[in-house]
Amino acid sequence: MAEFLLFQLYGPMSSWGDIAVGEVRPSCDHPTKSAIVGLVAAAMGIKRTEQARHDSLAELCFGVRVEHPGVYLSDFHTVQAPIGLRAREFDTRKQELEYKNVGTQLTSRAYLCDAAYTIGLWSDRSRLAALLDETSAALKKPHWHLFLGRKSCPLGAPMLPVRLRAASFKEALRQTNLPQIEGLEHLQHRRQSSNRQVFWEGDLGGF
Repeated sequence: MAEFLLFQLYGPMSSWGDIAVGEVRPSCDHPTKSAIVGLVAAAMGIKRTEQARHDSLAELCFGVRVEHPGVYLSDFHTVQAPIGLRAREFDTRKQELEYKNVGTQLTSRAYLCDAAYTIGLWSDRSRLAALLDETSAALKKPHWHLFLGRKSCPLGAPMLPVRLRAASFKEALRQTNLPQIEGLEHLQHRRQSSNRQVFWEGDLGGF
């Protein structure tokens, strides 16, 4: 048996960073573990410099069930950026724009509209059970504002975290009743389908 934490994610728009080449910024079709670790860290008020706390979150296993895949949207817009230099050479956006040689780029960013997911975090190590409890409490009352991959993608429904024990991710999903998103009946209809995609890491998937 392992300790599980399940919660739902839904928003009008979301974007999950994939491999980016040039000015094209694609999106994965489901949240990545790094995105969820970042979201949880923000909910817990963990700063980027607190590497040890980030490492603890990364020890948790991760799984996701796609409740509704969403509709693909490509957004074209212009971005001002220093020419010939990388963003990591500047500490702030203000410093970027104050650089002597700033140019304008046309970029393409991918989003998923109306996508919904059930996220699972778990561990079979007893010492991480307290971390799951802390995470659950933080998702109910986040320290910082949360977003779905990009700051322009806010949450569209409560995350409704659920703590439980189960033998596998499959069993944990069977024991819960997520998603619970009022007004989106098509998500409830899809929830009855056996064709939903499920992704997980480790050997406790159970599928």
